[in-house]
Amino acid sequence: MGFSRRTARMIERLGQEAEIISGGETVKAMAVIQPMLSGRRRQGPEFIPAGAVDESQFLYIGTGERGFDKDRVTIIRAGGESYYAEWSETFGIKNETVYVRAVLRRCT
Repeated sequence: MGFSRRTARMIERLGQEAEIISGGETVKAMAVIQPMLSGRRRQGPEFIPAGAVDESQFLYIGTGERGFDKDRVTIIRAGGESYYAEWSETFGIKNETVYVRAVLRRCT
């Protein structure tokens, strides 16, 4: 089983359903969305001290590359929350998309 297939299975198993809305088009996706650590702390399994997570930015790792349009506002709906994509990039190997990584902020 290749790297891209293992990554897709991990996102399917650990992620949640999401909708990516951009330019009037809605794309269904699976994604892991979690708060990012404030400052330049390494995000790992170790203990996270109080105040390290401020929930102003969220990390998106998932599918749905067709929905992330750099020229338009992209809205992501997942788990009863709405976010907008501040930045995104697609990670691929041999012309095959493995996952999309994005920095999100909550819609207010």
